[in-house]
Amino acid sequence: VDETSVFIAISAVHRVDALDACKFVIDEIKATVPIWKKEVYTNGEVWKENSEFIDRRPELGKVAAHGRKGCCGVKTKVDDGVELDCYGGAHAT
Repeated sequence: VDETSVFIAISAVHRVDALDACKFVIDEIKATVPIWKKEVYTNGEVWKENSEFIDRRPELGKVAAHGRKGCCGVKTKVDDGVELDCYGGAHAT
């Protein structure tokens, strides 16, 4: 690959857990970073910005403020009322 890419490495006991974590990470990247992709067609090409980022722009200020409270300065996943920090620690939300 000679262009900027995303590499995500996840380890889990079960494959489904690793795939779910990978999907979560890539969805969060797409929602918080303006990613441009080139789509090539037979009659030309076009650069597109990801709709996940465009749809979420008004919320970015809230995300940044929340991320500063975390241990790593990144977002945390909230699942079933338990918020996981970047070290895998859990606490009630």
